[in-house]
Amino acid sequence: PRSLSTALVWLTLLTLAACGEADDGVTYAEDIRPLFEDRCVFCHQPGAPFGPGTGSGIDIANPFAEEDGLVNAPNLWAPGHPELPEKTVVPGDPEASFLIHKIAAPELGYLPESGIAGAFMPFQSTAMTLEEVGLVEQWVSDGAQDDSFFRCQVWYPMMPTRELAA
Repeated sequence: PRSLSTALVWLTLLTLAACGEADDGVTYAEDIRPLFEDRCVFCHQPGAPFGPGTGSGIDIANPFAEEDGLVNAPNLWAPGHPELPEKTVVPGDPEASFLIHKIAAPELGYLPESGIAGAFMPFQSTAMTLEEVGLVEQWVSDGAQDDSFFRCQVWYPMMPTRELAA
């Protein structure tokens, strides 16, 4: 019927808008994941020194994992320290997200000088630039979404001739 074809046209247009080249928004797949892979997952992945299951780490390699993933994990430094954010990432609220405190330039003073919140991150590595921190802040502000689900589970099955980056 006509309503089904209209719905398919709208779905196709929405799909093209979501995956189009003209999108200037910050995406996990293209902007955030490469930063995390370059700066964070060495220490924050399963089996790593500060990965999940260590009692002192989170999983940045799998940030959307239900319990230990960056987006769902509690701030392990917060218990007993009400001055620290309780969550590692609060989608939509970068100021309440401990991740932003850990990666922002040390001179901004987000981390207490007492050391109760651990070291500035990335530890013993090149600090993120203001632009990179801004990308992470924007991603958190936009809801800390995993855009790869749409691209891999919806777009690709509908348009199998279009190759997507992993």
